Amino acid sequence: LLRTVTPPRLPCLTGCPMPIRIKLARSPKEIDDALWLRHEVFVIEDGKFGGKPVPGHRLVDHFDAFPSVYHVVAY
Repeated sequence: LLRTVTPPRLPCLTGCPMPIRIKLARSPKEIDDALWLRHEVFVIEDGKFGGKPVPGHRLVDHFDAFPSVYHVVAY
């Protein structure tokens, strides 16, 4: 499942529009990217869990262990 999305036209100095690929994370690297981003958004930016980085800079919960859970990534 791969879909390319073109963002709306905005003033850009670097050759916009830049395509963004949205897909289900399947490889270990893609899943790692999703867990890293979750940590950055919730812990670092929003200050959840005391706002202090967790070991490994990956935020994982008990739902991640279920095979029916999917992560969506955008590159």
